[in-house]
Amino acid sequence: MSHKTVSSVLSGIINPRFVRYGKACGILSVNTQARRFGSLLYVIGKIRNGIRNETLLQTPSESEVRDLQANFRKHGVHSGEISTKKWSIIHYMNLANELHLLTKQGSFYDLTAHGKLLSNLNSSKITGPYPLQNSVKHYLLASILNLDFYGIKALISILLSGRTTMVNLRNSYQESLLRVLKELSIGNRDSCLLNYVKDRSLGINDWSKPVQYADHLVSARLNWLADLDLICLTGNSGVNVDYNQKQESWLKYLHNISCPTETDICDLLEKYNDLIKSSELKNIQMLEDSEENLYLALDKLFKISSNSRGIQKVRTDVATLFLMSKEMDLLKKMKTHGNVIFDNSLERNCKKWKYRLNTASRLTESYIIRYPTV
Repeated sequence: MSHKTVSSVLSGIINPRFVRYGKACGILSVNTQARRFGSLLYVIGKIRNGIRNETLLQTPSESEVRDLQANFRKHGVHSGEISTKKWSIIHYMNLANELHLLTKQGSFYDLTAHGKLLSNLNSSKITGPYPLQNSVKHYLLASILNLDFYGIKALISILLSGRTTMVNLRNSYQESLLRVLKELSIGNRDSCLLNYVKDRSLGINDWSKPVQYADHLVSARLNWLADLDLICLTGNSGVNVDYNQKQESWLKYLHNISCPTETDICDLLEKYNDLIKSSELKNIQMLEDSEENLYLALDKLFKISSNSRGIQKVRTDVATLFLMSKEMDLLKKMKTHGNVIFDNSLERNCKKWKYRLNTASRLTESYIIRYPTV
């Protein structure tokens, strides 16, 4: 068995550089009501189905709300569902914006490249998001690791210390956030990052009511982790947290990363795949012909994510999300055989298509481009 990880298969597509978290420093601001990914998928599904007007999005029908709540209850989810009240939807639209899933022009919303990918990965009815599909779980985990790593890490740090009640988590969260930010700055020479950390730390220090503010941040993140099967919420209204040995191993792996690289994120997703592996994922024994299955995967990626006019191209960050979310079994098979998607030539011929990797310093300017071979 190879000691390499699937990140080796994605060499060139991903970069070993540190993830750039910007001014937010990997700590998303979120309302406690935006706590369940099922409701987030409902919002994304509405926009995918053509409901783009802000007013229409904020006034869901009573029948849809009723069906969505029934789906939540059927699968043991007792909080975080939307209601017919305007702010119920707005909190999830704000979360979708924080996760870079939405774009807005005037009073109309549309899905970003990431939002379109998530909507294509999710084949559930908009009022029946649970149980979450494994590909959707992978995608959502990748999103919060890429945008909320330190918000999640600060929570995990408290859990691993043995404080697993909601009261302890709320009381300790501000201190834990400041600690992970301090660790981030130790030995770091990036002046821009250090300024961001300083500003973010000052803002967190200035919380007028730390426990009340932490209630929003803690409750949302706990339910996200529960949706992803990384923890279990127990007791009345989920006031206690529990996790098994496999979950604890994954939580510890994340906790030991001080400043994640893109490779670290891929490694976390591979370990997560091993944690939640189920019959939904293809049997790896069915993937003997890795080349043929790679052709099929790349073709599907371009069908759902490529621009419809002009040169066919897909951003590398979108391609990585797709492959890590939907094709993990293929990547693991390629890893076992020491294969990579792009070698030093940065090109790959796949029957009628030639794929070329064009990289740039900015993620949004790095693409996989494909051309007809004839």
